[in-house]
Amino acid sequence: MGLHKCVIGIPGRPLPIMVPNAQATSQQDAYRLEAIEDDKHPIIIWSRRSYEEVMGLLYRLLPTPSMLPLYYETLQLLQVENDRRIQFYVGKHGSGKSFLGRLVGDLLHEDGPVTINCADRDLNELLFETVLDVGANPNLYSKINDRLQAGTLNQASVNALRDVVGNAYILKDGRPYVDFEKVGSTALEKVVDDEGLVETEVIFNGARTQEVVETLLRISQVEGLTEGGALMPIKTQLGLLPRVWNDGRVVHLEEYNKCKEGSDTCLHPVLQVFNGENLKCRVYGSGGMSFAFDNRERWPCFFCYLDGNMQADGVATHTLSASANDRILPNIIQDMIQDDWQHRWCQMLCGLPVKILYESKRDQWEANPEAFTKFLHMLRRLGVESVPEAHTHYIERWEDVLDATEIISKYNNLYDEMTNPDSQAFREGKYPELFTEVDEEFYNMAGGSMRRNIYYFKMAMLGRPQTRPVSQSQGYDLTQDWTKPPELNPNRAEYHPEEKLGTNIVEIFHRDMVRLTLGVGKVNLYMRLKVLFESLRMMRPPLSEGVKADSVYLEDLLNGAPQGSNSNLKIQEIMCEQLRQHFPNTPLSKDNNHLMTLDQVAKGIDKASKTAIPATVDARLKYIMAHNYAPLTSVETMFVPMAMLDSLTLPSGHAIRLKEEDFLGQEHFLTALALPKIGVNSMRALWNDSLMQAIDSPLAALDEALQISCNKAGTGLAFTSILCAQYDGGNGGMVVVHVLRDARKDQSLVVGERIGEKLREFLKEAKVEYVDRTEGNARTRIQTFLNRLLMQAAPETEKLLVASFFHRNSLPNFDLIGQIDRLDTMKLADLLANKEVQPERPNLATKLTDAKKIEAYLKQMVAEAALA
Repeated sequence: MGLHKCVIGIPGRPLPIMVPNAQATSQQDAYRLEAIEDDKHPIIIWSRRSYEEVMGLLYRLLPTPSMLPLYYETLQLLQVENDRRIQFYVGKHGSGKSFLGRLVGDLLHEDGPVTINCADRDLNELLFETVLDVGANPNLYSKINDRLQAGTLNQASVNALRDVVGNAYILKDGRPYVDFEKVGSTALEKVVDDEGLVETEVIFNGARTQEVVETLLRISQVEGLTEGGALMPIKTQLGLLPRVWNDGRVVHLEEYNKCKEGSDTCLHPVLQVFNGENLKCRVYGSGGMSFAFDNRERWPCFFCYLDGNMQADGVATHTLSASANDRILPNIIQDMIQDDWQHRWCQMLCGLPVKILYESKRDQWEANPEAFTKFLHMLRRLGVESVPEAHTHYIERWEDVLDATEIISKYNNLYDEMTNPDSQAFREGKYPELFTEVDEEFYNMAGGSMRRNIYYFKMAMLGRPQTRPVSQSQGYDLTQDWTKPPELNPNRAEYHPEEKLGTNIVEIFHRDMVRLTLGVGKVNLYMRLKVLFESLRMMRPPLSEGVKADSVYLEDLLNGAPQGSNSNLKIQEIMCEQLRQHFPNTPLSKDNNHLMTLDQVAKGIDKASKTAIPATVDARLKYIMAHNYAPLTSVETMFVPMAMLDSLTLPSGHAIRLKEEDFLGQEHFLTALALPKIGVNSMRALWNDSLMQAIDSPLAALDEALQISCNKAGTGLAFTSILCAQYDGGNGGMVVVHVLRDARKDQSLVVGERIGEKLREFLKEAKVEYVDRTEGNARTRIQTFLNRLLMQAAPETEKLLVASFFHRNSLPNFDLIGQIDRLDTMKLADLLANKEVQPERPNLATKLTDAKKIEAYLKQMVAEAALA
């Protein structure tokens, strides 16, 4: 039959699910998280899709926690042995009813469900369709179309025809034409979404056959076609429900309780077959046509999914009869809870329900977060050809995603609570000042909705044009001819929404909050929501309100440049250029792909990200993961740990014994900091505890400047200076590189000598701002970064950074001990931009990888210190 057996919920591959919580006291904890994990009685479904595709869909599109108890029951119904092949969900608008129907169809068939909108429809038409019998009198229809095409049909006849035939009236070769075969019939149309999933929509013609016949009779009299018009038979053909039954597809009857009242009675015997109550039933159409629904002939993939809104949705929604409800047993979906909001935001950002997957085995993932990242990537790729770059980006940052979605979900939940006059908190009098501003009509128009969130997210992904106060605007350019297009030509292909996604989401939420509250005079609701915005860290309050420097806001968690194929291309270009510089006397191909392919780069980075940086007991030694020049081609050894040695124990004035050729070149070192996945760990390896250990005093650990120098400060600030070679291979002199990092904001400033433009861009993507101290505006650029850094910091922060600078560096003709009082007057931007700075106790960026050679060098430093 072309079906695949899919076993779901077994040891080692559990499926998260929600079950009733015996200790529950409220709607928020009515259910608790468990997992389907059974090796004897797991879920087994048969699908037209492969096992890989089914598993990918199952985990990626897992319904919200509130729907999981019902989803568990639905999966049970999908068992091939089960005779009940029907499920009816009733809930509020935007509760996820259609989402679940779509998922059931996708799990069982590659073309998804056959979706029929039942709103205002006579359900008798689902069983049999009454259409024109065009074949019985083709000449009449041909003559009408000939006159339409020739333009000789009376205009009144044209108007009357167009009014009754619905979408059967089309243009053919630019002239009007009626496809009479469509009248009264329905068609199936495949719709493919962004991820390649298919949904089959039912397209109704929109014409009533009897009305068309009556109109054609009048037209035939007016146009002199009475001879042909005397014979205009109609016929009955099978409707959609029998056709879907024969094909073994999932049929999704949307808005079932909005159908024409009473028209669902014809389906009662059919529903008794779908629910397994009866083995067989036969339905009859006009002209003696009939069809038998027989469970003995049912395909394994057939399933009937119905959904409908609650009665409070509006007058179009009606209550089904008791007999209908008894046959289909409606399941009521509970109102959204905070976990539901967070669940869907995770799916929008990562394409996966990260929150529930994390909670399903929290102890395992907390012990090994890298394994969780790998697990998420595996699930996201399961059964799909490609993954959106944004999903890959946010999977890499799943911890930030969990924090960000918790912020949004708290706001969503409280917004829904405040705007819903029927919420428990509202009824208990929690918001007395809102009684005159919030009513049922307002809630129906502006209340919390998952569809509203999806709209916000899609708008944020499109990007938001920046606005400026008019006082900061550049003004109108009157020197140009505005009849011509501007020279500026933005390219959407180069746009990465992740760079400002957090900022965009906040801006859209805030815009709509103001529009729906203050904009329509609901001042009390606005004030409530404004406090929420700031207390939940949705938006930064004005500086005058005393924002803490260490607060992380929503935009901080979600903003960031993606590390996708474009980054891999830059890595390839930069490293290939470095190879050519490193081997100037060796003829190397000018084609980068001959030196290393993008696939090799991606595999090399993936391999290195899973290789732990070596641990060491010596405080003066740490490792960074850098590109290895020898051997050149092996993916396994493309990136290797290279030693960072602290020169602290070298006595002042003694020559450094490390050969210049053993130092990493500046670009080589900086590339290691910018590499996706790897650079974050390399950045952390730039600091060690040797400065604190070198001071024989318990007060050393309390010195804030020392803490900054050792990356131990509570503020998240860290400073160090690194000694590199100008170029790999030596003969270019030495370069000191200063690194200032703000871990709380995940931003770094690096000051060094001139580097390539591509490497600058690459560093910027890694949230590293690079300044070339030889440029004329170097000090201004450094000060601009420091202004942002120090804006919300304690007043003494810059003095501490200056003191930290002198733990690693010195200035010509400056006696630190004798002129200690001058420290208070020094500016960090001046020091970092100073070309005369001398590295006193720098960290050394080396190419050393051999443990014995590294150990010998460390011993040499100790010996020299003793001699001094």
